[in-house]
Amino acid sequence: MGNGNRPTPEFRREAVRLALTSGRTRREIAKDLGIGLPA
Repeated sequence: MGNGNRPTPEFRREAVRLALTSGRTRREIAKDLGIGLPA
């Protein structure tokens, strides 16, 4: 993903693109990407 716990800008852009275009929930996308949602 990146250095430590910080995602790369490319990873973040792809995650946002998925969230905006896939019609899936943020939770589903986060699970698929292996990341958690912020509390």
